[in-house]
Amino acid sequence: MNNMTKTVSYDADIIVVGGGMVGLSLACAVSQAGLTVSVLDASTKAASLDEAFDGRVSALGRASCRMLQALGVWPDLASHAQPILEILVSDGSLNGGPSPLGLHFDHREAGEGPLGHIIENRHIRMALHAALACVEIRAPVNVIKAEPDEFGVTVRLANGDSLRARLCVAADGRDSPLRQAAGIKSVQWDYGQAGIVATVAHARPHLGVAHEYFMPGGPFAMLPMTGN
Repeated sequence: MNNMTKTVSYDADIIVVGGGMVGLSLACAVSQAGLTVSVLDASTKAASLDEAFDGRVSALGRASCRMLQALGVWPDLASHAQPILEILVSDGSLNGGPSPLGLHFDHREAGEGPLGHIIENRHIRMALHAALACVEIRAPVNVIKAEPDEFGVTVRLANGDSLRARLCVAADGRDSPLRQAAGIKSVQWDYGQAGIVATVAHARPHLGVAHEYFMPGGPFAMLPMTGN
């Protein structure tokens, strides 16, 4: 008997579906590890690189900041990052007022710099795009499905194109269509509550302090951003 080895060609080692912060971060990491990667995003590149403030802001813990530093992205983010120097946690009610007790976390006691940073999502996206200058990003494209087999996965697009990779990563949002198509279940429930988010300017310096105030109806938080 002759041993036959099937030759399989790939468009990339890894296809990342989703060009948000998660997908772009992963693409940056795997490309720096020496793998070829292709990013497929349903949104336009212009929308991802829009410099206008869209109201979306992320609180990054130390581990996330270290990851961005390791990826070489942090230098482009440092001037846009507001350090969290203290966290004040308390509770109370509108009628009863604040509790006399609370928790205070100080970065000087925790060591290793700030407790985290607050950064606008637009700056994170732009910094990741700059780091991915040599990575293929197809946008806008709509992924219909991903078909795995013993040699890898075929990703089919709405325009009729198909791409082959050794691995496909679904980073296409919390309601990921690819996750659902793969039969990967998630556990979720509705709290029956709505949240209100606003960006406000402080009359006094916030000094890098994050406030978390817990009330019977839900939490109220004030998180510091650059520019007071």
